[in-house]
Amino acid sequence: MKNKFIQILLLLGAVVFVGCPDDVVVEPDPCAGLTSPFKANFKIQELIGDSVLVLSDKIYAYANIQFVASMECDSVNWQIGIDPRTFRTRTVDLRFSNSIGDTIPIRLIAWRKLKCDPTDDGIDTVEKKVYVVGPENTPLNGSYFGYHDDNPADTQTVTIRWDCWVDKDSPKNTFCTFGILNYLDCNQPNPLTGIPDFDYPYGGVRGLVFRNVYSSYPKCGPFYERPGYIILDPTLNRISIRVSTYDSTANGKNFYTHRKFTGVRL
Repeated sequence: MKNKFIQILLLLGAVVFVGCPDDVVVEPDPCAGLTSPFKANFKIQELIGDSVLVLSDKIYAYANIQFVASMECDSVNWQIGIDPRTFRTRTVDLRFSNSIGDTIPIRLIAWRKLKCDPTDDGIDTVEKKVYVVGPENTPLNGSYFGYHDDNPADTQTVTIRWDCWVDKDSPKNTFCTFGILNYLDCNQPNPLTGIPDFDYPYGGVRGLVFRNVYSSYPKCGPFYERPGYIILDPTLNRISIRVSTYDSTANGKNFYTHRKFTGVRL
């Protein structure tokens, strides 16, 4: 009886060892999700405040511009116009303050060690051209028909434009800034430009941030800052404007309420 019991145990053990092979380890495909053959590409974008706005072929001379390699690769080499410098990082940050009116070629050469196609040498080059515009030619300038989010039925046309004026005390000095017309009831025109102006504006092709909108007394009450921003959608035809405004009905307390204007280019 004991011998039969041992035989049964040995038989079961053999079945177990034969019926349960080791787990098969499946190696992940290193080429999964990769373009084959290897193709280089990059994005063009501007930094406006805390917004990163993707651009096409037009950049603003005074904005922070980024060129960003948008594919998986091991190394890159950028050639930016006639700039003699060599850039070897995936992201390049530049300004083009002295290049208004210029068309600049941006070339990216990229390498990928992993070759997922027999005909792939792992090297590719892509080139795009960008046109540098100044403030008078940025797409932000224009008129937009729309409404504020707190009163959609009250439609209006808001105009943004680049304004310049001569200093009355020093006629040799000319000052320029962006202005906005017909946005807030309390914004009165700067008497030198005929339009409410932005204080300390920082703009680009698709965006603008500012510290204040010019106002005159006494309609707007004591001077205070009204910071805000403007964003154009990628088509450059739809605009969003948000400005912090003073609420004089808050029991004498000074605080800000936010209004958002959404409009379509006329």
